[in-house]
Amino acid sequence: MSKTRNRAILLRIAILGTLLAYGLDAHGQIPTDWVTRWEEDLEFARTEAVEQHPNLFHSTDRETWNAAFDDLIARLPQLDHSAIAVELSAIMASVGDGHTRLTLPLGPSVDFMQGHSATPDPNVDELLFHQFPIRFFIDDSGVYIRRIERGRDAFLGRRVVGIGRRSANDAIAAISPTIRRDNRMQLLHHLPMHLVLSEILAARDVIADPDRLRLRVISNDGMEESIELRAVPHGQEVDWVDAGTGDESSSRSRNKDKNFWLEQVGDPAILYVQFNEVYDSDEESIADFATRLSEKIEHQSAEALVVDLRRNRGGDGGLSRPLLHAILCSQLNDAGRLFILVGRTTFSAAMLFALDIERHTDAIFVGEPTGSIPNSYGDSRKLRLPHSGLTLRVSTRYWQSHPTDDRPWIAPHVSAPTTMADYLAGRDPAMDAVRAIVSDLSGANGELAEQWDGVATVGSNTFSLLLDFPSAGDGRATIKELDFATPLLDLQVGKRRVAFAIEGLGRPIQFEGGHGERWMVGLLGEPSRRYPFVLQAVP
Repeated sequence: MSKTRNRAILLRIAILGTLLAYGLDAHGQIPTDWVTRWEEDLEFARTEAVEQHPNLFHSTDRETWNAAFDDLIARLPQLDHSAIAVELSAIMASVGDGHTRLTLPLGPSVDFMQGHSATPDPNVDELLFHQFPIRFFIDDSGVYIRRIERGRDAFLGRRVVGIGRRSANDAIAAISPTIRRDNRMQLLHHLPMHLVLSEILAARDVIADPDRLRLRVISNDGMEESIELRAVPHGQEVDWVDAGTGDESSSRSRNKDKNFWLEQVGDPAILYVQFNEVYDSDEESIADFATRLSEKIEHQSAEALVVDLRRNRGGDGGLSRPLLHAILCSQLNDAGRLFILVGRTTFSAAMLFALDIERHTDAIFVGEPTGSIPNSYGDSRKLRLPHSGLTLRVSTRYWQSHPTDDRPWIAPHVSAPTTMADYLAGRDPAMDAVRAIVSDLSGANGELAEQWDGVATVGSNTFSLLLDFPSAGDGRATIKELDFATPLLDLQVGKRRVAFAIEGLGRPIQFEGGHGERWMVGLLGEPSRRYPFVLQAVP
């Protein structure tokens, strides 16, 4: 055996001995004295979550819950600290409750929101997660690069087809179990964060080296190319470049750090309110803001009111009541004049506010489905694990909109999600849709199109509605889900207004609304119970 080979063997033995002296092996497992500590932490999590949650097994069962903890405890000697945290995150996510979770131990400078109150750092530095200098945008067509470290500008807006050793879809499938959620929209909201955290990608076998992330992207000429990123050291700031236009003329892109604000925009005039967090601000309470909004509506001429909840992750639900009352009592509380913008981030107290708006006003919802469900668990309580110092949040209360409301979300009347193409161009499809409706309803042409297609909401139920007006004084309504079709009774068509009744659903239902060339918006039901409908003219 050569001296060179002997020295190499001795060097490897020395390295291995050094690792073992610190309780580690070459794969980075936890020190041996931490096995018992983690066992105690996991038993604490297992027991306390059941004790604190009003119904922990609403989506999983006790046997599955216990088996997951037993399996993780058995594997402790083969895992490192961060991998244990990631697997615990998956167990907590299995509860199926968007408020119940392991709060991820993000390192310094990782700027994702983890909760409305601060989370203490863990007791073990190795538990602090690292980020890669990239941010993703996800829509129905795929994963795209939204932000990246300066110097990699050429990759902005590119579609990502491979993440680490997996395809983009397989990477999403691998990390999705670690993400807490009420529904699929909340999963989409959190995915971009989990996809850039080194420890999660490594623990879920998406990347082999936790310091390196290799992406496969589609180039401008349709070819596939690769990019490799290094994990950002703790405390190091990233010099970001963004794929967006940076156009500050868009209401949605401004004042993101404010809890709430308002302005009047456009022609026809629209009063726009952005409600980003259900907390009083340092400068103004929500109650004072509601008073100011009421005065604006009373003294300024506006065709419509828009309340944007797309950035609102919640807060203290009891604080939103004055704003609800201001909207409810407003002269703009009318179908076609009141619009609520919702999306995947609309969650918790913002969801409760949206439900109150839906129940008590004539609002039209625009955007994409909400990131929470109507009947949900919330008011999470912090539980700090005794040894690792990780923080769990466990729901302590069940918020019920209605006993039979089993919807997965509030679905918008008008679907207007933002795509990557919209983001690149600086467009806001939801506000564009509102402007189109308001402008069309206030336009000069009063002709009634022959056929209209759209949706009507009745309580927590949404129905596809088709109206036919083949000739003056004649019409027919079709409700697709009920396989129901009936003539329109007492049809009245005026300039920009239409009214009629239908029978055959137990009692007469009255319809009344306004229309333009492209949009029809109104209310249906009985005098004491009315619900919105939104239709578009069929070309």
